[in-house]
Amino acid sequence: MMPKCVSAFYKALEKTKRIYDIYRFKTSIINEKDQVIELRAPHPRWEPWYESAYFSLKNLRNGNQQELVFRLEAFKQIGGFLDLSLSSWSDIAFAISCATRAGIFTMKDGCIQMRMSSTNISAKRDKTTYHFKLCAMVGYINWLISHIEETDCGTFPDQTVLIKLAIRHFFHKLISRQAWISWKDVKLIMPLMQERFGIKNTEALGRLIYFNLSFLAEEMRLLIRSCMRLRMDSVT
Repeated sequence: MMPKCVSAFYKALEKTKRIYDIYRFKTSIINEKDQVIELRAPHPRWEPWYESAYFSLKNLRNGNQQELVFRLEAFKQIGGFLDLSLSSWSDIAFAISCATRAGIFTMKDGCIQMRMSSTNISAKRDKTTYHFKLCAMVGYINWLISHIEETDCGTFPDQTVLIKLAIRHFFHKLISRQAWISWKDVKLIMPLMQERFGIKNTEALGRLIYFNLSFLAEEMRLLIRSCMRLRMDSVT
């Protein structure tokens, strides 16, 4: 937490007369040496939950739990954080849920620094972690579609737009993981695709096979490039 965060929060409470359940700071990313390596896209001063979800699903804006300050009563009312594997996606789901009543207010001053390093859970690439993250992603998308269907949205984005974005976001994240989709993963994903996305069994299975073929093609490309580099190094 950078200087001015506490004073900025109290100023925001006074300015808004405490009408919001959730407030947030802007965020920068630091490495293991406390050096700033990335700035997160700025948030608007205020936005409703469905606009926040819209920009998140389009990968235009990121959020994290560290930047949020929320009302305890609201936390209890919505049942706390969504119980997802490794707590992945839980912060996004919580922000959306907590902002449903009155939206989310961004504080003008102060900045939260979030550390990214090779020891973070997000940096792990082993098969077990991949599967747990996939479990979390399936749970989040399933929850989000239910939330969209049960909650009033604006004129744009409306429920139809948000649900289509949620489905597209899931497939984008699935293929961008660059990981093999195991049979265990298939059994996890298929019910979501069939029951929530409305995709028939044959098409759903075909998409997953295509993703695996794309993964193999990319792995082959990287292997060939690596072999060519080794050959060039041996010649020189």
